[in-house]
Amino acid sequence: VWDDATCSPYETYWPHTEIAGNALEETIAGECATFTITTRDKCGRKRTSGGDEIRVKIVGPLHLHYQVLEFTVGDNNIKDNGDGSYTVHYKQTISGYYYISIYGGDALLAEHKPFVHPAAIDLSNSFVYDDADDFLMDADELAHTQAGVPNTFLIQAVDRFGNLITTGGEDVEAIDVLFEGPYTLHGTVRDLG
Repeated sequence: VWDDATCSPYETYWPHTEIAGNALEETIAGECATFTITTRDKCGRKRTSGGDEIRVKIVGPLHLHYQVLEFTVGDNNIKDNGDGSYTVHYKQTISGYYYISIYGGDALLAEHKPFVHPAAIDLSNSFVYDDADDFLMDADELAHTQAGVPNTFLIQAVDRFGNLITTGGEDVEAIDVLFEGPYTLHGTVRDLG
């Protein structure tokens, strides 16, 4: 049997490693994000066994420099599939950009900067505040209003983790604004984007 000596003994060759998965670009707060690392030998063939030294470092969210997480094969965040591939799982609850570094042995294989989007609106965390309008300067229209004068209030949508939702497109029809007093009134909600 002929053997290609340039590929022998079929060990992992880090420059041929493939890293793929949507979680390297974006994910949603509180959801399990997953990506895959596939090792190959020097001839580009997929490895058929595991046991490689894989390490993943996650820093973020970058606007807070909140935490640094480091995972290795064998802990709950990196699974050795036993076939030359590894599945990485992570879950973040604070929205923002994160920095992911992926290492094979001592070699830096890749760097990514995924964005963690806020989760769905949680009305119990969302809040109402007064807009800064020119008509009634220094007036708190949440506490005091004037008959016959239209008032505008803003609702800040927040997810269950406390992340502000800063983009539109949510289902505002599901939000019912009720004003109680001598009369009960329903407010109209408009998505400001």
